[in-house]
Amino acid sequence: MAQPAFADDHYASAQDAYDEGHVSLLSKNWRDAIQAFSTASKDRELKTAAHYWQAYAHYQVKQKAQARRLLERLIKREPQSRWADDAKVLLWENGDGNELETQQAALDEELQLFTLQQIMFNKPDKALPKVYELLEGSRSERVKQNAIQMLGLSDRREVVDYLFKYINNENNKDLRHQAIQ
Repeated sequence: MAQPAFADDHYASAQDAYDEGHVSLLSKNWRDAIQAFSTASKDRELKTAAHYWQAYAHYQVKQKAQARRLLERLIKREPQSRWADDAKVLLWENGDGNELETQQAALDEELQLFTLQQIMFNKPDKALPKVYELLEGSRSERVKQNAIQMLGLSDRREVVDYLFKYINNENNKDLRHQAIQ
């Protein structure tokens, strides 16, 4: 009998481990999340995202050194990854980021998101192109999630059409799921 491509005592696949990690995060089972994301990180395609979420769970159980190590390795090995910016922000939020640049980037994104949200409420015609641009141009998953959320405020047909195209072209399962919602 052939050995499965992914052999683990608890999970049928790395994707199953990754999904279980998110379930554990939602139910605040931090140690289970750490284990699940550790298993999921063995998959090349899930490695970066799994390390980010594993570090997040480590912070929740006050294991700052482990979290910091994972995030710094993620930033060093995958600087162009969409998770690298999120990793910098997570480091900064937990007092481990010492780069002024990281702090400024996080503040700039927050200010841009806040400004766009205000414009979206008052002048959606003006805001929509900028929200699309932000969604397509940002490497930060958090920024993309906020952009999708802003698009959800609109009941315009063009936004629905845009989100449908986005869902069909986006590789990130979490972003697709949010766009569907």
